[in-house]
Amino acid sequence: MLKNISLHGRLMGSFLLMGGIVMVVGFFGWRGTHQLSSHIDTLSNNSLPSIDGLWRVNEGQTQIHSAERAIVNPDLPSAAKQSELNRMQAAWKQIDAGLKEYETTPRGPDEDKLYQTFKQQWQAWKQDHAAYLQAYQDFTQLGVVNPTARQLELTSHLMKRKRGREQGGRGAEGKDLLQLLPCSPAPLPPAP
Repeated sequence: MLKNISLHGRLMGSFLLMGGIVMVVGFFGWRGTHQLSSHIDTLSNNSLPSIDGLWRVNEGQTQIHSAERAIVNPDLPSAAKQSELNRMQAAWKQIDAGLKEYETTPRGPDEDKLYQTFKQQWQAWKQDHAAYLQAYQDFTQLGVVNPTARQLELTSHLMKRKRGREQGGRGAEGKDLLQLLPCSPAPLPPAP
């Protein structure tokens, strides 16, 4: 059959076949490039900003955890504790910026459902943090820098007092427990 076609016809057919193959390959390449461009656009305008926002939230929370642990260190001077409290405030600003950045990015229905769950858990964590800071401030106002050491001291005095009563004396070298507290309202009457 190809013997009946002239050389000119064979060459034209070959070039048309090669042109068709190039056209099909070009179409699939163009389609792949278009899809890749769409994915890159989604990545750069949606995924990366939301990842960056969530990373800021994570880093801020880590800084707050670190500062919470530092302020209860009894060996840390008060200036350093104030520095840690300032660091907490800066971390909260970073967290707010991260959440704002994340909220501006579009989310799918599944991601939005997860985000709503996260927001509820986040509010619970914020309340726990506020309660922690309130307890820290309460202890600080009472002058209790090291609650564990204060508890051990009070327990020790209580045990001495108890032993003193069992032996018929006043116990605890005559000290009342409330006098050991930094802000006792009034001294107790002597023990019988």
